[in-house]
Amino acid sequence: MQDFYPLKCCGVMELDGLHFFPDPKKALLDMHANLWAGNKYKRRVPFILFTGDVNRYYGQALAAFLVENRLGTVLASEERKNWTENTIRVWIWSPDYEKLEAWYKEHEPPAPPVLPVLPVVKETL
Repeated sequence: MQDFYPLKCCGVMELDGLHFFPDPKKALLDMHANLWAGNKYKRRVPFILFTGDVNRYYGQALAAFLVENRLGTVLASEERKNWTENTIRVWIWSPDYEKLEAWYKEHEPPAPPVLPVLPVVKETL
């Protein structure tokens, strides 16, 4: 599961935990399930920030996926080394929420089947 961190500005949210997902599609489906699904307020911020170690490619993969699927505008920073000597890049995504909702509806996994509730049988001795 990804973590979402609202910044002090109500217009930007940080998307964290991308490295836990095998691919960008699964990351977006998780984001939908944990941030927007069932939430009547649907925190639709104008900008979502995400970062990545460029040698591990998960950030680049998400940025490319968003652009290829026309899910909004993505801007990238230059690469810089952080204090742990990883080479980091920052991306800023401005989601197109109408296209994103359509994408979710097309790719969302089916809901798990609802199992029947069996009656409780009380036996008396």
